[in-house]
Amino acid sequence: MVQDLDTKELLTSFLYELDDYSSLDSLKFLVEDSSKHYHSYQITYWTANKELKTLLVEIDLLKGKMSFGPWGACAMETVKF
Repeated sequence: MVQDLDTKELLTSFLYELDDYSSLDSLKFLVEDSSKHYHSYQITYWTANKELKTLLVEIDLLKGKMSFGPWGACAMETVKF
C-alpha cells in the first residue's frame, strides 16, 4: 500500500534503478515507523537471477531524501530526489 501518488512514483522509479530488479513480490507500508511526511516501506523483489531480496526504504518528503538498504542491516544509502 502506497500512501500517496508522489511516493508511488518515487518507489516505482527507485525499483527500476536497481541493477538486479526483475519484478515486485510485495510492498508493505510500515505504519508504526511512519508519519505524515516520513514514510517507511518494506519492499521485497525478485532479481534477474531469481533471488528474493528485501529492502527497507524510508522516504522523507520534507527533506527530499530517500534512504534504503537491505532489510535488517544497519547501514543505509541516502539519495536526494
